[in-house]
Formats: sequence, structure tokens, C-alpha cells
Amino acid sequence: MNKFRELDSTRCVAGSLGVCLAIWCACALAACSSSGKIVSWQEEVKLSDGRTIVIKHQERCDKGYSGKRLEHCIAREHWVTLDLPEFAAIPIVWHQSLSPIVVNIDAGKLYVVGLPPTGREDEMLGRPRPPYIGFVWQGGQWKQIAFEQTARVKVVVASVMQPTAVYLRQL
Repeated sequence: MNKFRELDSTRCVAGSLGVCLAIWCACALAACSSSGKIVSWQEEVKLSDGRTIVIKHQERCDKGYSGKRLEHCIAREHWVTLDLPEFAAIPIVWHQSLSPIVVNIDAGKLYVVGLPPTGREDEMLGRPRPPYIGFVWQGGQWKQIAFEQTARVKVVVASVMQPTAVYLRQL
């Protein structure tokens, strides 16, 4: 009878450890999966062709040190949604780990230029210089373009330096 009691108490302790381990794993998993909040807004953008469009933004933010101070929202991912029927029948979504600084149309092509928000993204991208990363909507998808090799980019870079695509106001 004494052996049975010892075995029973061992089973009880092992069961408690199993429950504790399961709770700890669930908490750790929840902490990993909650990797930031999503912030959304809309903005009017004046394009170089004279039109004003509304674009939708979403950012996934993390708290952290920006290199200067503790920030409550460091953008780790950004989505820009555009409704431009001349390019696609459905909304076009640009999604990168960059902060978009230019959305523009030039010579019938749609461009987005992004900038790494922190040194972490800059490092992941190989520290490009200049730090602007250009994309063109082509064949139903975004294609990254090299500034040095694409004549169109000069127009886009000029719009970064002297904006022709102007963010008018946040809606």
C-alpha cells in the first residue's frame, strides 16, 4: 500500500509539472505571436499627372529603441493599398518592410519608393546607397528596380527630392 501512495504522489507532481509546462509554453507562444499592433489610416496623394487619389496605409508596429529613443511604434511592415483601375481591376497592395515615401505615376507606370525605417531594415537590405528602394508595378506584381540602371527612377528620385507626388492630408 505504501508503494501505491508513493507512485500516486509522483504521478500528481508529474501532472502538476506538465500543467505548469503547458501554461508556460502557451504564454511564451502568445508573447511571440503578438509581435506588434496594426495601425491604419487613409491619405490623399496628389500625383504628378494632376490627379488626387486616396491610398490606404497599414503598419505593423513594434515597441523598441530607434537608435535615438524608445519608440511606441517602429514600423516593421507597411502595406499601401491603391485603387487604380487603369493598372488592375482589384486594389493593388504594396507590402514591404519599408516606409513608403513616394507613390507616383510617371509615363504610364506606377511607382512606390520606400526607405528603411531603422538600421535593422537597412542592414537586412545590405545598406543600399542612396537608401531609397524603388518598385514598379509591372505584369500584375511589384518589381524592385535598381536606381543606377533605370532611367525612370531618376523621375522618382527627383520626386523624393522635390516631391511631385505630394501627401496632401491624412483622412
